[in-house]
Amino acid sequence: MMWLSPTADGRPRTALEAAIYHQLSAVFLAILFAAPVCSQTNGLAFLTLDPDPSGQAAGGAYTASGSGPFSAFFNPAGLASGDRNGLALTFQDWIADARTLGIAGRFGLGERGGAGLYVLSTSSGDLEARDLPGPAEGTFDVQYFAVGAAVARRFGPVQIGVAGKMISERVFDQSASGFAFDGGVQIEAMDGIRVGGAVQHLGDMNELDAVATPLPTTYRGGISLRPFQLISSTESTALLSTALHAEVVHRSEETDPTHVHVGGEATLFDLLTLRGGYVFGDAVRSVSAGAGLAVSSFRVDYAMLPLDTGFGTGQMISLGYSW
Repeated sequence: MMWLSPTADGRPRTALEAAIYHQLSAVFLAILFAAPVCSQTNGLAFLTLDPDPSGQAAGGAYTASGSGPFSAFFNPAGLASGDRNGLALTFQDWIADARTLGIAGRFGLGERGGAGLYVLSTSSGDLEARDLPGPAEGTFDVQYFAVGAAVARRFGPVQIGVAGKMISERVFDQSASGFAFDGGVQIEAMDGIRVGGAVQHLGDMNELDAVATPLPTTYRGGISLRPFQLISSTESTALLSTALHAEVVHRSEETDPTHVHVGGEATLFDLLTLRGGYVFGDAVRSVSAGAGLAVSSFRVDYAMLPLDTGFGTGQMISLGYSW
C-alpha cells in the first residue's frame, strides 16, 4: 500500500486497506492543519479556524459580537448588525506551507436583515508520496473547498441567522463532497453587553475512498463587554473604545474537545484597533495578537498566531471595503 495514495499495483483496496488509508490520511492532515486544536483527528480541520483575523487576533472569542462579511462563516446572526454592505478578502499562511484564500460579502436586506456569501479554498502545496522509506516516488497535494450562503434577521435586541454550505475535499486522487448547516444568535442583553451562541458544521460528507470524513461539529457560546469609552465633547466622536470577549468552544472529533477563549481590543479615534487574546486548554495554540486599520471605506486586519509545539507562527490578513 502506498502511503497516502492508491495501491501501487492499481488493484482495488480491501476494506482493511481502505480503512488504514483513511486513518493515515486523517492523522497526516491533523498534523498539517494542527493549529486550531490539539489532538485533532479530523481531515476537515480547515473548518475549525475561522477566516476573520480581527476575531482570531482577539483569541477567537467573537461569537457574541462578530459582524461583517465573514460572520456568515462563524455566526450568521452577525449579518444583521449594521446597515452597510461589505466585501472582504482574507489570506492565511499556516504550517507546512498550507494556505487558505477566502472572499466574503455582506449585503443588506432591508433595515433589519442581512445576507452573506463566502468562498474558502485551502491547499497544502506539494507533498511527497512514498511506498517505503527512501526517495519519494512523486508528489501529491491536498485541497479543501467550501462555499456558503447565509441570511439573518433582527428582532428587537435579538439577531438570528442560518447558513448552508457545500464542502469538498481531495486527497491524492480521491475526492468527496458534502453539505452542512450553521445557525446562530446574538442578543443585546443590555447597553454594552452582548451574548451569543452558534452551532457549526452540522452535516455529512460522502465517502473519501471507502470512509466518510466526519465534520468537526462545533458548539460555541460567549459574551462581549464594552466597559469603557471616551467620547470627545466637541465632536461627539469616540477617542477610545474598548471591548472584552470570552467564549467556550466545544468541537466533536477531538481528544480534548472543549476550550476557553478570551480576548480584548482597544480602538483609537475609530481608526486603529489593537487586539490580543489567549486560548485555554489547547496545547498547540495559546497566545494571539493583531491590529486593524480603518481608513474611509477601507479596512485591513492582521492576526499573528504563534504555535506552542515547534510549528512556528501562523499569520492571517484581510482587506475589506464597505459602502
